Amino acid sequence: MIASVAWAAAAKPPAAQPNWWPGEKPKTAPAKENVAVGTVAAVSATKIDVQTAQGVKSFAVFSKTRVVVQGKKATIADVKAGDPVRVAFRVVNNAAAAVQIVVPKPNIKGRITEITGSGFTLKTKNAEFAVNVGEATKIRSKGYIGSLADLQVGFGAAVIGTVSGNNIAADAVEFLPAVARGAVTAVDGNIITIKAIRQQTITVVANEKTAILVRPRVGPNTKGTIADVKVGVPVNIGYKPVQDGPSPLFWIDVLTGM
Repeated sequence: MIASVAWAAAAKPPAAQPNWWPGEKPKTAPAKENVAVGTVAAVSATKIDVQTAQGVKSFAVFSKTRVVVQGKKATIADVKAGDPVRVAFRVVNNAAAAVQIVVPKPNIKGRITEITGSGFTLKTKNAEFAVNVGEATKIRSKGYIGSLADLQVGFGAAVIGTVSGNNIAADAVEFLPAVARGAVTAVDGNIITIKAIRQQTITVVANEKTAILVRPRVGPNTKGTIADVKVGVPVNIGYKPVQDGPSPLFWIDVLTGM
């Protein structure tokens, strides 16, 4: 989202270092810092053009503009046309100037086709990637924090990490498990039985990591406990289907009418 500002003509960027630069005593009060998100349309040593939802926006680049590319300190020469980008900027003397330019690590979305010893295979629309999961990799689904053991062939996944060819060293994996909607028909301790919309009976088991979110019709969402899961209450669940026994429950949305 881009805050409403008066955009300057990019053809005449400020020639001198702005007097509001962080760490320097400003001569005049600077404008509020804003953020633009989009794709790099063009870039040079002194200017970056960003294709946003509102059109192409231009920013002057200075020697003190902070540049971060895929989590590492970089220079404007490392930013390429077509890169996703986030630009923090200020408008001073009718000129939009970049304070910080960030090119995030790629976010690659697809479906898991194989679980390997060190990670999994992710198939996208146009390619296939070997995703390596390390000890520091964050694996989650909504409010659930998990591990490689929670993943299953067929799950959707979005992977953020460092890409080298068709290999990804994953920093984070946001996975989409099997999802069902229905109503609770039984609760026995931490074992919950649900009658899904298509009349399928699903039995799941919650544990200490299961994310329970109470979502009232009116009022803010709140974190819940197993005590909030009651017979007759409509729910949405994310789970890992298993053939025998109850399926592990990653998260459950408890939809109350209050």
